[in-house]
Amino acid sequence: MKAKVFSLLALACAVTQMPVLAQPSQTQHPHIFNIYASVQEGHPQEVEITQAKIVELERCGIAAISDSTVRYEGLAPSLYITLTGPHRDLTIAKAELQKAKTCGIEGYTRRATFLGGE
Repeated sequence: MKAKVFSLLALACAVTQMPVLAQPSQTQHPHIFNIYASVQEGHPQEVEITQAKIVELERCGIAAISDSTVRYEGLAPSLYITLTGPHRDLTIAKAELQKAKTCGIEGYTRRATFLGGE
């Protein structure tokens, strides 16, 4: 039942292009990221959705990338996300979120450990 509810939530977020909140972690991860879009991996429009968010952010003067959460410990698994960071500190991350918000773009901050990979 949980998987079905999560799938419906992920689909609803993909349709509205709102980020799915990453799961809280018991570990304090060292890297700070802002997440602006997330889509369940395998969604037929995962690339289009996350790339469209990158374009929106670029118009707002914010450089972002899209990546799989498999490369980040501390984020919800199996998502394709649009993110910025790692940021030096929480103040910088929050200032960027505020800048994005003035452009009509919602996001949130999460700590995670970047694991690397290709």
